[in-house]
Amino acid sequence: MRKLIGVVGVFTAACALGLAAPREAGAAHLVPVAAFNSPTYVAAPHTAKPGTLFVVERPGRVIRYYRGNRHVFADITGRVACCDGERGLLSIAFDPGWRSNGRVYFYYTNNNGDIVVARFRANSSRNQIVKSTSHRMLLVHHRTYSNHNGGQLQFGPDGNLYAGTGDGGGGCDPFEAGQNLSSRLGKILRINPTTGAVGIFMYGVRNPWRFSFDRKTHDFWLGDVGQGTREEVDHRSAAQLGSRWNGGWDVREGNVSATASGCDGAGLNSSSPRVNPFSVYAHTGGNCSITGGYVYRGGQLGIKGWYIFGDYCTGIIWRERRGADGRMHRRMITDSSLNISSFGEGVNGELYVCDLNGTLYRFAPS
Repeated sequence: MRKLIGVVGVFTAACALGLAAPREAGAAHLVPVAAFNSPTYVAAPHTAKPGTLFVVERPGRVIRYYRGNRHVFADITGRVACCDGERGLLSIAFDPGWRSNGRVYFYYTNNNGDIVVARFRANSSRNQIVKSTSHRMLLVHHRTYSNHNGGQLQFGPDGNLYAGTGDGGGGCDPFEAGQNLSSRLGKILRINPTTGAVGIFMYGVRNPWRFSFDRKTHDFWLGDVGQGTREEVDHRSAAQLGSRWNGGWDVREGNVSATASGCDGAGLNSSSPRVNPFSVYAHTGGNCSITGGYVYRGGQLGIKGWYIFGDYCTGIIWRERRGADGRMHRRMITDSSLNISSFGEGVNGELYVCDLNGTLYRFAPS
């Protein structure tokens, strides 16, 4: 996220081809589920009972929610710095072997402001974490600025845990971290959950707030938050996941030079191929901060195979995909006016959206 106080506006942004995205008619609408305390993420292990959700609250709690009933699954508020800037408990990820090993991973900023990825084990009933089982997998120094913490955890199809870190905050990557392979800032890191080894999947990212893997194709999708002119969606196919990639920041911002936002635009590390954005949109009509989402694979909506994402500042939600003709197709689903902190998938692939102001919504057919 760019900031935690949004600006509501009217959509006029252009898609990658410079064509205004038409308003969607009847694809889906949002239905309130329940209220939470500054929800930043929602997830569910694949083995859970359908309808079960784990809602991450920014101050440091995770609530297990099922059909109106809620239970505190985790409370690590004493470990979490919140809520200065963009800090807090930002996401969780359930181990693929959750049913047997009870492992769950937390991404948060600690009381020093540093980024932490920690593993906990749940009790035998799988209804609460055991705090004494905490094991730190990653610590990244991030004390100077309170923004650009990244915040996403996702298990990839290779069984590794992927974590997206921001460039360290401020503007124009003041630490020149994005293109520096010795820094763990401005990266999509790949963590081996067994050995703890950390590698780089993608560098040169600014603030990879939300990314995901398509549960059918295993493709990687990233919404990387821009500086002053462009927001971008990045895509890597499943066949490309074994290679390392360069997102281009802070030499490129979306499909333009970062000098357009006042950055120096120098120092591209060409040791890995640069990713050209799948799509971009401009900072017009109040849009200013992308919240990446998911490719829809549920069964309730007629938009299967489309990538769903939104803008934090306006609350507009789009779907997009590239057609057989190679052209980009984008449709506005709704102008929600929410401060969209995250999208999330339920057990069966249905989609949810968190409003940082307090409400969790689900997508429903119109």
